Amino acid sequence: MSRPINGLIAFVSVFLGAIFASGSFTLSTLIVAVSAFLVLSAGNA
Repeated sequence: MSRPINGLIAFVSVFLGAIFASGSFTLSTLIVAVSAFLVLSAGNA
């Protein structure tokens, strides 16, 4: 059973951390955030 709230928190955390660290939004930021969501969801399944 995946936990969508946990996945959303991971997505937002990685997304904001990457934006704060790099200072801008890039496609790789979105890809990494989606990857974090998917990895966490797979681990919770």
